[in-house]
Amino acid sequence: MHALHPIGDFQPIRKTQGDGGLDGFVISSQQVYAVYAPARREEDRDAETAAKIRSDFAKACSTLRGQLKAWVFVHNHPEGKLGQLSTTAISDLRSKNPSVEITVLSIDGLWEKLKALSDESLKSLFGEKDAGATQGL
Repeated sequence: MHALHPIGDFQPIRKTQGDGGLDGFVISSQQVYAVYAPARREEDRDAETAAKIRSDFAKACSTLRGQLKAWVFVHNHPEGKLGQLSTTAISDLRSKNPSVEITVLSIDGLWEKLKALSDESLKSLFGEKDAGATQGL
């Protein structure tokens, strides 16, 4: 996320006292990233994802005391899909909080954002291209 925002604007949150519903915070836009990435596929249940969405959003609102302007839910579902309960949770949050821009980033959405970065930024994140790989070796 550092690469997607100006230097010093994105701040990861320490978890020593709990993260307050903030996995990352963008200072200039008062934007919060909430990340849900269960370690095992069988833990990615729609009801638990929906509960995580509601809980993290409520915590972020409380932590920022009404200053939340944008909230991004990032998830790692292998197909990039949310279930019906999760979709309803997002929709309800948008209806009840019209002043907050609410978006969802799947793995594919995150890759699309990364692909838009400059070559220099991509090299710093992933390293140089392997010359053999580019020549079909």
